[in-house]
Amino acid sequence: RRRKWWGAFIGLTLCLVISLGAGYWALVSGTVNGLLRVFIEDELSTQIGVPCQIGRIEGNPLGRYRVIDVVVGDVFSVDTIGVRVQPVLSYKVVIDSLLLKGIRASVADTTEEKKPLDLSTIRTIVPFEILHLGIDRGAVDFGQGVQVTGLSFRGGLSAVDDRFELAVTQYQSFQFQ
Repeated sequence: RRRKWWGAFIGLTLCLVISLGAGYWALVSGTVNGLLRVFIEDELSTQIGVPCQIGRIEGNPLGRYRVIDVVVGDVFSVDTIGVRVQPVLSYKVVIDSLLLKGIRASVADTTEEKKPLDLSTIRTIVPFEILHLGIDRGAVDFGQGVQVTGLSFRGGLSAVDDRFELAVTQYQSFQFQ
């Protein structure tokens, strides 16, 4: 009787270890990046009420990866988002570095067909902290021919629920047009 129980325990433990190993391998190897891309697109679109698209995700979502060609409605886009996740087991996600290259945003007056982003609806699913946040080659369009170009800065960001804190440690001058 004990032997049967011991055999079942070993079999169950072995199945659990193999399943966890296969799941970890699928994440680390990038095999599930397509599914992750679809999940993020759907979650963002639902939270902010604007269609979101991601071209692709490259790399290991548990370590270093890049998100390519991100478009949020017709008001925000970025060429490349580089992310390095810090492996910390805690109640929050800690991102060691996040670099946004070629970011473009439009905060111009909106018409009926162009809906503004309502950032007040965004709530974090999990508290997070970005230790090193960077923006390179940013641009913001305020409408009526007013634009800010050459926007670059470094800093950090933390978020819990609906509270976001941004600390700017370095910025580069930018141009108003």
